[in-house]
Amino acid sequence: MMLLPELVLMPLMFVLIGTENYGLAMVGVAVATIPHCLYHAALAGMLASRFPAHLRYTGISLCYQLCGTLLGGTTPIIGQFLLNRTGSITAVIAYAVLQVVLTLGCMLLLLKRPNHDEQAAEPLVAPRTAHRPRHRLTSTASKNGARTMPLTVHGMPEILTLSGRDLGHSGWKEITQELIDAYAHVSGDHQWIHTDTERAAAGPYGRTITHGYMVLSWGIPMFGELLQVRGVARALNYGVNRVRYPAPYRSAAAFGCTLRSPG
Repeated sequence: MMLLPELVLMPLMFVLIGTENYGLAMVGVAVATIPHCLYHAALAGMLASRFPAHLRYTGISLCYQLCGTLLGGTTPIIGQFLLNRTGSITAVIAYAVLQVVLTLGCMLLLLKRPNHDEQAAEPLVAPRTAHRPRHRLTSTASKNGARTMPLTVHGMPEILTLSGRDLGHSGWKEITQELIDAYAHVSGDHQWIHTDTERAAAGPYGRTITHGYMVLSWGIPMFGELLQVRGVARALNYGVNRVRYPAPYRSAAAFGCTLRSPG
């Protein structure tokens, strides 16, 4: 919709430029630029959602650079050629309108494509009868059943013997709206997609989603279900090397933790 005004304002700009009046020409350029700026602001968000996170900046950069080179860079040359060939501003206007129509068509095609988050999203909730929700917080998959008793190691020598071992996976933690609201209260993150159930129902995921950091924080107690370390002076959470949230965790889903010791 932001491009539609350009179908009128772009020709008007060239007509005002053709009057050779400096003031009118400036008005024409200023007015025609307004929908152009609005369109570019929305385009950045649309392009960002069409690429996975690890390719996002590269994809957006290629889109801008290729379009700027192939179309933006050649437009002044083609416009001057048309003006010299026909001696009329009408041909230049027609070329500008053609570009607007082409851009509008590309935008409509882009809107029909699902964004990358929606393509990557898992099913909403696991079957209730199986009691095995589909969402799992995991770095390395494990086929073992949930551990009923944690493995206990004593001191660094025993810790080192775990290198490369699968340590099983924890029990499942259901994501309730009450749990999400409690985390929002503690963290101060009350963004509507987490806490406003009515608005989220009409949003991109059909319901509220949990905070990514809340899911990550549950890795600590789930770690404790799988491994207990004894015989050390202290055990501190040093941090994580890589964390990504490629798909949302919706309310009423659940998640677990699979643990593997690095080799």
